[in-house]
Amino acid sequence: MTRIRVTWLAIRILWIQTWLWLDQGCNAVLLGLGGVFIAFATAEEQATCYADETLSAHAWRASRVRKPWAVRFLPVVDWMFRKQKRRLAVDHAAGRPVESHCERAFWAKKLRLGLPPEYR
Repeated sequence: MTRIRVTWLAIRILWIQTWLWLDQGCNAVLLGLGGVFIAFATAEEQATCYADETLSAHAWRASRVRKPWAVRFLPVVDWMFRKQKRRLAVDHAAGRPVESHCERAFWAKKLRLGLPPEYR
């Protein structure tokens, strides 16, 4: 590989990892704090907010139990990522073609596809 190509690949990986870090951080802080405030206001137990989960995966998980924020958030995120490529591993695990970005994020998390190969 040429020096430019290797450098471009390193920049691309850094870009993706930085956005994932922001996505997971927003999930942990925003939805975690939201859960604390809702628990305080309603005295109801809230769904767990995981630090290494993206907003998309959390939204899919929350939409399955009909959380209002997730039901409204899902179509917006799916529309934003509508051009994203499908992943065959996700389709295979789900047993059908997965069209929703948020559902793909959920399955990718469940299959540990975000982890480095050494950890899978």
